[in-house]
Amino acid sequence: MASPFAEITALFVDDDPVQRLLMLTFLTKLGVKNILQASDGQEALDMLLSKKHVVHAIFTDYEMPVMNGVDFIKKLREHPELSHIGVAMISGNLTTRAAMKDEELELRAFLHDSQVLPFPKDNLSRDTLEEALRDMTGL
Repeated sequence: MASPFAEITALFVDDDPVQRLLMLTFLTKLGVKNILQASDGQEALDMLLSKKHVVHAIFTDYEMPVMNGVDFIKKLREHPELSHIGVAMISGNLTTRAAMKDEELELRAFLHDSQVLPFPKDNLSRDTLEEALRDMTGL
């Protein structure tokens, strides 16, 4: 049986090549055949604005050089033709701990207001990625 994600295109934005390889592995195992990668928010934004690809889901890191994840999301949401794309932020700055620092609470508030799924790196698994993909794509 074909994966429900076989026809979508996902973009993963992270400056760490090991994290990109890990996500590539997870997404491939979920049946995503079209996976784009960028090493920072500016590269991702340029890729999206080039209109060479129709992207259905974006996973972004928070801390990156050139343009971090928050600035990338802000820029993305400024473009009506891109603002509908589902986004999840995968970050070590987000945790599954019950007690959160003020910085994490502020980041979570921004993500909520920007309609971005918060995704703690300590909760990264195939199942949680599948759930995030379903939420972002409606599949």
